Amino acid sequence: MKYPRMLSFVLMISLSLAGCRQTHAPATTQTAPPSPAIATQTEIPTSTPIPTIKPEAIYEVFDESPAPDKFTVMRVGKSKDKLTDILGLESEKAADLGRHPYAEFYADWCPSCTALRKSLGDSRMVEAFTGTYIIRLDLGYWKEKLSGTGFYVVGIPAFYKIDTNGKPTGRMITGGAWGDDIPENIAPPMKEFFNGG
Repeated sequence: MKYPRMLSFVLMISLSLAGCRQTHAPATTQTAPPSPAIATQTEIPTSTPIPTIKPEAIYEVFDESPAPDKFTVMRVGKSKDKLTDILGLESEKAADLGRHPYAEFYADWCPSCTALRKSLGDSRMVEAFTGTYIIRLDLGYWKEKLSGTGFYVVGIPAFYKIDTNGKPTGRMITGGAWGDDIPENIAPPMKEFFNGG
């Protein structure tokens, strides 16, 4: 009695497997060797990662815009991702808003950086910064990650024009461009810089 059950089981498995096969040749009494096209169709495809054009990055960003209808200031927190990937993603956000992206390096211990940040709400500063998308980066954290990025920070605060890929264009300005850290001194050179001067 064991054999009829086993025979039924083998027959059932054979029929199910026969139903999964694909044949593209007409039914004939002659057998032809399998073509390479049919052989590859029955192989299990391997999964190959497809590189993305725009890498995803995980990072914190804090909106510090004092006049969001005129310009944007986004402070980037700590991240394990490459700086240029983050700047590329932020540059895309800038483009979506119709604004020009700039990377700003600062430090909390820097009096000029603090004075500049506190003065951003001043009408002269708002006028100077209009149309920009500032990406603020704490130099204390990002300094070790600058190698190979094209950023050479020689003084802070430092602003770098960046392209849509997050790479510096070569245009930059530092706090050395103005005297005392007050809006009437800071706004004119910043406006000139942002306008391509």
